[in-house]
Amino acid sequence: MKKVIYALLIVLILPIFSIIPLASNNQTIHVYYTRYDSVYSSGGVKNFLLNSNSVLYTVTSVMYNNTISGNNQALHATYNKSVYLLTFNSISNYSGKVKVSIYTNNSLSLYTNVPNLIRVIVYSAGQSELVWAGVENSSITINTLAYVNGTGTLLLQFANGTSIVNVTLGIKTNTTLTKDISLSLLSMGFTISSTTSGELSIQTQIPKRYSPLFMSVNYNGTSWSNESGYMVTEAYFNGSLTPALVWKGMGYGFAGGLMGGGKLQFSEETIEFYGVNGTVVGYVHMVNVNGTNSFGLGPIKHSANFEFSEIKIVEIQGATVVHGEFVGKTYVNGNEIIIVANSHGKVSSTAYVNFTHVVSVNNEAGVLVLIYLNNSTKFVVVTKSNVTANVTTVKPENVSNTTVKIQGKAYVAQEVIVNSSSQYILFNVSLLTNNSEVTVYKVVNGELIELNSSNYFIANGKLIVFDDPSNVYYVVYNQQPSTVATTTSTSTTQQSTSTSTTSQTPSTATTSQLIPPLSTTTSSSTNTVLIIGIIIALILIVIGLVLVLRRR
Repeated sequence: MKKVIYALLIVLILPIFSIIPLASNNQTIHVYYTRYDSVYSSGGVKNFLLNSNSVLYTVTSVMYNNTISGNNQALHATYNKSVYLLTFNSISNYSGKVKVSIYTNNSLSLYTNVPNLIRVIVYSAGQSELVWAGVENSSITINTLAYVNGTGTLLLQFANGTSIVNVTLGIKTNTTLTKDISLSLLSMGFTISSTTSGELSIQTQIPKRYSPLFMSVNYNGTSWSNESGYMVTEAYFNGSLTPALVWKGMGYGFAGGLMGGGKLQFSEETIEFYGVNGTVVGYVHMVNVNGTNSFGLGPIKHSANFEFSEIKIVEIQGATVVHGEFVGKTYVNGNEIIIVANSHGKVSSTAYVNFTHVVSVNNEAGVLVLIYLNNSTKFVVVTKSNVTANVTTVKPENVSNTTVKIQGKAYVAQEVIVNSSSQYILFNVSLLTNNSEVTVYKVVNGELIELNSSNYFIANGKLIVFDDPSNVYYVVYNQQPSTVATTTSTSTTQQSTSTSTTSQTPSTATTSQLIPPLSTTTSSSTNTVLIIGIIIALILIVIGLVLVLRRR
């Protein structure tokens, strides 16, 4: 008997987990992360006493590449720190080349046979990224992480005693570029003075769209923080131009010492990218600190050049981007919204997209879109010529059953009266029968004009019609009247057509009627009450069964 009761308990409890949707952050994400910190330090007391022009170059690097389950968590990575002693001799002339490839998967490959390379920096969309730091006095091939927003500039820095020589070239995503260079540099040798390693923490947190983002950086004891607003734009993600929100901040700090000082510049940028139906496909977070510090005491002088960056690229596994053909812009409660669409009806947006449907607008391809942001919804239509227009949902003033003659044949129809001055409208009509085949006409200058078949469709058992409005529409059923009408009464309409049956109650064109609610975002209050009732009932049954077991 006890086995039967326990089995009954399991059967009763298991359905709870299928009834209650579990919201979690257990998305599978892939995290790419690099961090480079480099300090190029020359002069000082020791060099003065030894009459040396040697340089201490300190490089700290971190690389992380892994797929994890869950967002908003701390990851752990190993850093490696090396201190190089660079020594310089006579000037030599070097001729060689630089070859760089920028790939759509956010990777950079670089080759050069010119010596003394110590840094590789990328500038793109107003943000600086130190993508590699180290020491090489011969040819070198580098493969590293880099975010390039379409185009940018590559800066190569070569050690030249107490100074640094810069070489720049333009770069572009999914392109390989080669440049011949000739430099006069002090010949360089180096030794590694020390190496250390340790562990640091990497935080992942997907930004909240259309909300300020708090930014903070601490570099060698100098802190900077800022609450940044957002900018609505398009940006490249894995080779595709997507709707995006950008948070960007910039500030300055003091890099000083007892005998001098300098200035540090902080910049931080986060870009969040949106794919199909406005889902987040990933984000990029970049931090850069650069500056100088110098002091002098009589003939003793010291200078240090700082360059620090971290790049974090997070990809949401399973999320896809839209390869857009046209772009639109609209506003919801004052918030600018970017919409990217294609002729297949795929839509991406900085807002959430609850519904899409391909339509024809003045013989031009377009997409009808329902967007959602901060508890507000809005219908818009975006056309292939990049025009965006609002679409107003309207309630028909009257819907009545009738018959119409088309090419000498009589058909059952519904006459729909609409009154709207909006540029584009959307209304719904309850169908006379399920699984009906219908054709929609509107009256223009006394003539019936057939609507493009893509401009009406059936959802939730209702016919949805999109149009630049007329006042009178006819929903024509592709059957003879005798097969549908059962009771009739006769009257006359403005089209001189006979009518059958009495008029219907007008249906209201609301968002909830037009579009099925998304099960992944919200649930109705009725469902919530039902679920709570089921849970309470199950709890009472369990308590009763436990009491029965105890009595036994």
